[in-house]
Amino acid sequence: IENQSTFSLEEEKRHAMFASFRAGRSPKEVIEFFNYPKSTVYDHCLELFQKE
Repeated sequence: IENQSTFSLEEEKRHAMFASFRAGRSPKEVIEFFNYPKSTVYDHCLELFQKE
């Protein structure tokens, strides 16, 4: 059960990050707001824009 709640929280953060990108936020703004490592944000940013 604990793993599921952790997974859900990470998924929620990931979706929030993607929503931020779609709303026009820059990777720098997302890094500062979510306090994520740069590599995480830039990897997800590339993933999002390669799909579109």
